[in-house]
Amino acid sequence: MATATLSARLGSAARSPKKPFLVRVLDAIVESRMRKAMLDIERFRHLIPEDEVKQAGYTATLSCDAALPFTR
Repeated sequence: MATATLSARLGSAARSPKKPFLVRVLDAIVESRMRKAMLDIERFRHLIPEDEVKQAGYTATLSCDAALPFTR
């Protein structure tokens, strides 16, 4: 006589492993701080003349933030 048993967690194999709670909290904090930094850059950008920015060689803009030091 053959019997089959089913696990109660049939759908768990298809899901990707969930990040630990602390990792998710720290990721949210980092993302929040990055958004705040971008808002501050945008808010005070008008105080620096555009020619000074170009002369200093600053290449980051609000539309292209790849040159910013805190981007991943």
